[in-house]
Amino acid sequence: MKPMTPPPPGLAQIKPLVRYVDAEQAIVDTHFRLKPRFSLGNRRFPKRVRILLEIETESGFHDEKFERVELHRGCGMVQMKILVPQRWWPAGMGEQTLYTVTVTVLHGRHIIDKHRAMVGFTSVRSQGQVAGPLPEPTAWKSSTLMVNSQPCEIHTIVPVDQVHEKALLPVSGESLILVRDHYGPDNLFNAADRAGILMIQCVPIDPNGHAEKELLHQVPRLASHPSLAGWCVASQGRLGRAMLRRLKRLDPTHPVFTEIPQIRAA
Repeated sequence: MKPMTPPPPGLAQIKPLVRYVDAEQAIVDTHFRLKPRFSLGNRRFPKRVRILLEIETESGFHDEKFERVELHRGCGMVQMKILVPQRWWPAGMGEQTLYTVTVTVLHGRHIIDKHRAMVGFTSVRSQGQVAGPLPEPTAWKSSTLMVNSQPCEIHTIVPVDQVHEKALLPVSGESLILVRDHYGPDNLFNAADRAGILMIQCVPIDPNGHAEKELLHQVPRLASHPSLAGWCVASQGRLGRAMLRRLKRLDPTHPVFTEIPQIRAA
């Protein structure tokens, strides 16, 4: 039997983060990471790479940008500004417009690799917070979240443990899903994106003590979902404090809560 040929080196992952959005513009930072053995021709570990970034919707909007990106340890970022964006809203407050972000690595006229991710242009804060850099992780002490600077009153929290993840989603934007004891699967977040349901992802305790390593995989997977209203992690202990610091570095666009208010559970 012939040995399996390893896949060609290219993109390992992409992570679009909505750094700012209002009715006039959205600013998206699309981070990407290359596979460890990435090369261009005979050049191993190049200092720069040529990137094509495309952002589009099913309704026909399309924008693109070519850029030679500086790499740091195989990672880079391309920023794009979208004028008059179609914002994503919870159910009952507006539409759930989703954009496709595509990152293509080029070498001359050749495509080295291409990855896609979905993103929605939305901003979620606790009541009393304003647009701009997020504050330190804190307890969420109100039942109201500010979505695109508009109050979204949360009447019900629906806890979803791994055993419940196939249950039906709430039908109201006034409900919030709290994903506990595991990282929610892609189909759960994709369904919430299209239904307009907000979600908070708890950072589960890793029985093997590798919680920080798991964040390196899970944050890029989940951070671009517009349904993600924030993260929740207990701040007690050395591990909790380490995860709070790591979350803030990996995802500076979403609030991190250390407590969730005791709203009526479904």
